[in-house]
Amino acid sequence: MRVIAGEARGRIVRAPKGLRTRPVTEKVKEAIFDVLGSQTEEARVLDLFAGSGSLGIEALSRGAREVVFVDTSPLAKEAIEKNLKMLQWESRAKVLCLESCVAIKKLAEKGERFDIIFSDPPYRERISVRILQEVSGSGIL
Repeated sequence: MRVIAGEARGRIVRAPKGLRTRPVTEKVKEAIFDVLGSQTEEARVLDLFAGSGSLGIEALSRGAREVVFVDTSPLAKEAIEKNLKMLQWESRAKVLCLESCVAIKKLAEKGERFDIIFSDPPYRERISVRILQEVSGSGIL
């Protein structure tokens, strides 16, 4: 996977090893960021089910102030941290190895607020409605 636009345009983002991570295609990522336009500039972003961190890293490349990445996989956490280090963006990000609903609650308890939230759960998990309920009841958006 590569970063499409911004400061890190063309840089390669590594995915965690194994078959569980299904990275967002470049076409889908491009469509998402075309819709967002300049809204990513100076935004605080939450990237749930982050996997490789591709969406959050794209947001950082396009000027997001900070991204919090959340994934349950220690391998995903490690891959995201390596990608951030390669891009020298460790100071602009946090990586949490937590279940997404737990992370939403913890972030809300700390008073964290986000301008943009990405949620790309695995296809087989029927968790999207629960995530929307957690976000809407938490005040983090």
